[in-house]
Amino acid sequence: MMKKFFIFVFILMGVAIFCEEINQDLYDNVSSSVVLIENSIYIKSDKIQRKELFKKIEEYRKVKILDCWLPVSTGSGFFITNDGYIVTNAHVIPQDKNTISEIKNGAFNYYKEKVFHNIPYSVIKEYELDSVLYLFYDAIEVAKIETRVTVNNKDNIPINLVTFNKDKDLALLKIDDPSLQFDPVKLGDSDSLKVGDKVAAIGYPMQFNINEMFKEIKATFTIGNVSSLRSENWGIQHTASINPGNSGGPLFDENGVVVGINVGYLKEANSIFFSIPVNKLKEFLIKNNFSSLIEKNESYKYKTITVNGVTKKEIGSTVFINASKGKKIFINKKFKGESPLLINDLTDGEQTIRVEDDAQYDEIELIVNKNIVDTFNYTPKFKKIKSKVVINSDPIDANVYINDSLYGKTPLTLDSLDMGEYNIKIEKDSYFSYQSKININKKEMDDLNFILIKGFAVNFNPKLPKLTVITAKGDDTTVDYYVSKKFLLKNGLWKLTIKNDNFIKETIDVNIENSDVTVDFNPKFLKSKIILNNLSVGSKIYIDNEEFIDLKNNIIEIEIGNHKIEIKKDDYFSIVKNVKLEKDKVEIIDLVYKKSYEKFLNSYKPAGLFFSVSGGIILSVGLPLFLYSIINYYYSGIDNLSMSSDYSTYSTKKDLHTGLFIAGTTVGGIGLCFIS
Repeated sequence: MMKKFFIFVFILMGVAIFCEEINQDLYDNVSSSVVLIENSIYIKSDKIQRKELFKKIEEYRKVKILDCWLPVSTGSGFFITNDGYIVTNAHVIPQDKNTISEIKNGAFNYYKEKVFHNIPYSVIKEYELDSVLYLFYDAIEVAKIETRVTVNNKDNIPINLVTFNKDKDLALLKIDDPSLQFDPVKLGDSDSLKVGDKVAAIGYPMQFNINEMFKEIKATFTIGNVSSLRSENWGIQHTASINPGNSGGPLFDENGVVVGINVGYLKEANSIFFSIPVNKLKEFLIKNNFSSLIEKNESYKYKTITVNGVTKKEIGSTVFINASKGKKIFINKKFKGESPLLINDLTDGEQTIRVEDDAQYDEIELIVNKNIVDTFNYTPKFKKIKSKVVINSDPIDANVYINDSLYGKTPLTLDSLDMGEYNIKIEKDSYFSYQSKININKKEMDDLNFILIKGFAVNFNPKLPKLTVITAKGDDTTVDYYVSKKFLLKNGLWKLTIKNDNFIKETIDVNIENSDVTVDFNPKFLKSKIILNNLSVGSKIYIDNEEFIDLKNNIIEIEIGNHKIEIKKDDYFSIVKNVKLEKDKVEIIDLVYKKSYEKFLNSYKPAGLFFSVSGGIILSVGLPLFLYSIINYYYSGIDNLSMSSDYSTYSTKKDLHTGLFIAGTTVGGIGLCFIS
């Protein structure tokens, strides 16, 4: 039974890992096809008044407001052809005046809350802020909304609306730049979907943090299952999360084929999300005379082939390397040129393309098939190049710190340092540490060799106080040390200047000859005064727990610094003061004596003795009466009327018993009180 359980667990683990790999592969294959759509306005600084006030707010918030594109609403979309046709929801693109007005009002309120709210008075005055808000509102009102798309999380490109259908909530956009090539998705068949099928949604969620709006953002990837299928426009119900801003993004099946266009969710319910079936998109394109885009999309032959267990993409002989300028490109390890680069002469078969610079690289393995005529758009996803570094020291066994983190002891081999500049420090006890910057700029660096210089410790007797600074001057060296650090010097004659705010600066000579030295040094501490007002006769003074006897005219003269002053006098509480004495400053302490409880108690010792003795005598009388009354009650039958000759006798005995009990209790209690 246990064996079966373990087999079941391993199967589950394997399935989980497999699914995670599929999810990552799916995202990697299609994320470059999904775009962020921003409806933005541009406010020019030369067209607005009081721009100096806007500048103050920009500096305080560390964001740009003027002379940049400010998003007023966002959505998602995806390429269906490699020449720039994009599909999204119609509601993502504002068209009518009412919608535009609502978007602008919403944008004003958003920026008012996120940018202009809670500006400190030291940055901008309240009446100035009111002026800024009026100017900003007017600027938004007259600004033209322009739709732009962000491709591959970086390129922000203007886009044109080609056609749309408000009822179907579909829109077709186009990037009109023939020099650009894009990665289209494959349009599938939504009629083939079944309830329970796995689906994935990709899109760009709306940013709610103002600082995040101006940073690079990434597409989100969520997975779920089809939970219902209907014939209406919002025909696919599923559990793959769709957030505000995801509208217009693609819904993929597990093969990476688009089966829907994400459109919305039910606010009142969890995990109920909707997408428009992709077949509705095809109908929309056909009715608007764009059936050629469907044919073009179907003509793409990109697919993956497994070679020796490795999945490779099959492409034609033409590939566009979509990377920033100056990246080196290698085909099967042979240099081909620098990016951006269009390559149209790839030979059939397996090909490896590598793109790199001094610090990063990306590599892809492909299968080239000349029968495929489409251009493959390759956008590298760069990873940092790791370098191998060997660090040696003489002597060995020295600690190696890189950017203040301990990596180990020499000799040390590091196989995975990223390219770049580092602070390196080599330390070994009784040797001078070596500290420098190193630049890691190639895959395998030459060995780094460090020779450490022997140092000899200089100790002081007695130990120097904290915050002491020692300046050591040799023939050609001047070194500053703090007492908190180990003090090492090389062989030779040194002049040591010892400085501390609490004593007079002194200079002494020290000769180092292949061994540690101990210097006898008694600093001449600076002194300051404490005046004790109201010092009572018979008081004893303690400074730092040692009795002070050199008192003159109620004045204490001691070394500057922190001290504990304690005044003691018999029958009075101690007076304790912590003082910090500074150079040329007099400290005055006003003493107030308070009687101690010990004397108060001692003054009442005779009375206490009297009450204790009296209480004992009284208790010795009351306790027997109390005990007698209890015993008599249980063993004499006082509570039984039948044992008495008549009622009068019974009543008398009971009254006597009660009186004895009360008398014993009362007298005993008084005795205890006296003793207390």
